[in-house]
Amino acid sequence: METIHFLDDSGAFTLQNPEAYSCLYFPLASEAGLKSAVTPNLGGDCKLDQETFLLEPVSSENLHANRGTRNFWCVMEHGCWSVTGVSAEQEALRFTAEQDESRLTAGLMWQTVQRDSGRYALRSEITAFVPAQENVEILYIRITNTDTAPQSITGIAAVPIYGRSADNLRDHRNVTSMLHRIRTTEHGVLVKPTMSFDEKGHRENRRTYYVLGASGSGTAPKAFYPTVELLIGEYTIGKASTIPRALVVNITEPPNGAVLDEYQRNRPLLVSTFYYYFIRWYVDHFNEIRDSIDAKLTQLRRATASPTTHGRLRDTQFYLEISYMVLLEFCKESRFCSEEDAKDTYQSFSTQLRTLVQAQETRFKESIEVKTIDYLDLIRDLYKQGAFHLAKDAENFKPEKHDGLIYYDCLCLRGKRLEKKLRSFTPSLSFVDCISYLLSKGALKLVESKNTVQINGTGGKRFYAIKLSKLR
Repeated sequence: METIHFLDDSGAFTLQNPEAYSCLYFPLASEAGLKSAVTPNLGGDCKLDQETFLLEPVSSENLHANRGTRNFWCVMEHGCWSVTGVSAEQEALRFTAEQDESRLTAGLMWQTVQRDSGRYALRSEITAFVPAQENVEILYIRITNTDTAPQSITGIAAVPIYGRSADNLRDHRNVTSMLHRIRTTEHGVLVKPTMSFDEKGHRENRRTYYVLGASGSGTAPKAFYPTVELLIGEYTIGKASTIPRALVVNITEPPNGAVLDEYQRNRPLLVSTFYYYFIRWYVDHFNEIRDSIDAKLTQLRRATASPTTHGRLRDTQFYLEISYMVLLEFCKESRFCSEEDAKDTYQSFSTQLRTLVQAQETRFKESIEVKTIDYLDLIRDLYKQGAFHLAKDAENFKPEKHDGLIYYDCLCLRGKRLEKKLRSFTPSLSFVDCISYLLSKGALKLVESKNTVQINGTGGKRFYAIKLSKLR
């Protein structure tokens, strides 16, 4: 390990590769009350007092292990680089010949960390300090391209806001997170909990926690990730922020399945790489995929004009099969599998799916056969008795006044109105069973296999269309 080199009589010093010192951190504070702890990789917390923490509270034991730290990412065409040195890639290369070169320069209530990446030809310089009379922590970040060729870089700051008492680490943490109210402004993200509470009681919260940013010229950020989940995604192991899903590098060439497979085996933490490549492929082929699905769906509708399978079951089967087919098409083009393997896999999947659908269809038919109520006869009697309040036409339909209307040789009734009317005669009836019964008798008019129809002129309202021929 390198030794400390003092620069002047005021205590300023430099230290090479400071991340090698596991317990190293520095205080940042102002006379107004703000107190921060910051490590060379920008770990640590920031608070006013025990009940007011901007960043998640930490102790010396987990100061360097906590992933909810201040961070700044440089996103390029060929990779993502953390200027604090805490990406999954940088941590994997630590203590090897390929690790970043870093140098800490610090003094009383300030620190600057310079980091050089040979792989990405970038240099960063981060200065952290707190103005003496303000309750605000400043991170001043400068990025330098050390390559001979120009680079396109997107800078993304990532500072997760904790925004509550240190006691909430163990008491009511989940509930207090639900009290957070988040909004974005031109320059950042603000979090104001509606209240703060612990074992001492409930109190209205009047504090706002925020992280604001700007370029050197004062330009505001272009966009924000207001929640941690939006940044890190659902495929991150352990909900860490060392591989943010939102920052995955843009790929300009078609994916090579063999290379991708080998890469994932050697870098198991990057579990969403496959999904990223798949999404890019899907976007590139979107029009082709859409047209293919439309054609297959039209073919299905024509082939099942008089369906023997329940509409929703049939649609579910279709969309599951078509989704799996699209996925296998990507795998074939990316050389994850051969044409023959894809066909065998799809055939096996389709066979199992059909078995499940048939079993569910059998249960559905058995359920409607045991019903003792003749719902169609009940509706027929109500219609003949004039029990339904019907509008003259669509233009005169009033939702608060009418149960429905006659439209294209159908008695079109609003669902809630029909259910209420039926329950006034048979309180224990199941409306779901009623609709299933009408379907089994062919009494409902279906449009694109949907149980309800939308009628123009009624404000987009949907109706159960019961064929008048079944009511005579």
